[in-house]
Amino acid sequence: MATNQTAKKNPFATKIFKGEEERLAKKWFREKLIALTGREIASKDMSDLRYRGQVPLIGRMVYYKYQAKYDGKLPYWDKFPLVIMVDETSEHFLGMNLHYLPPGVRGTFLTRLMDVINNSRFDKSTKLKITYSLLKSVSKYRYFQPCLKRYIKKNLRSNIMIIRPSQWHLAIHLPVARFKGASEKQVWTDSRKYYR
Repeated sequence: MATNQTAKKNPFATKIFKGEEERLAKKWFREKLIALTGREIASKDMSDLRYRGQVPLIGRMVYYKYQAKYDGKLPYWDKFPLVIMVDETSEHFLGMNLHYLPPGVRGTFLTRLMDVINNSRFDKSTKLKITYSLLKSVSKYRYFQPCLKRYIKKNLRSNIMIIRPSQWHLAIHLPVARFKGASEKQVWTDSRKYYR
């Protein structure tokens, strides 16, 4: 288990949930799945914002259901991406799907990205000030390479859920990835080749 010193260094490190924390984590996960189906979210405190075009998505963490355009040709793809948005056009999103990174690396990467957070309130105004140029030019952000993906907007199959910044630490470690064509372990093995 992480010491207090380690926890301060990396607030997004892999956490072992026990007791009440485990119950809340499972409840949070269940509510995310309910939200993606379009039904009501049971707890206002743990819920995300539903995206209706009212806020820019760049720099926010989002979650949605997706259908890859070339699903038969791709070696693998994630049906439920957990993405930090980097750029957007009228037809596409460019973002980092954190599921392509092993859980421990996700925590490390997110901690490093805290250097470019716009405020420390961790509320709906909080976002990361990131660009593709920044990710490419700073070596400590090298983890972005295997998880940067382009998503076609018309291939989204659910609401876009904006994950509250106060819940990022839960979102990155919960088992919501659904890779088609390969196991998570295979995806993570391939990803390591990019940032080692």
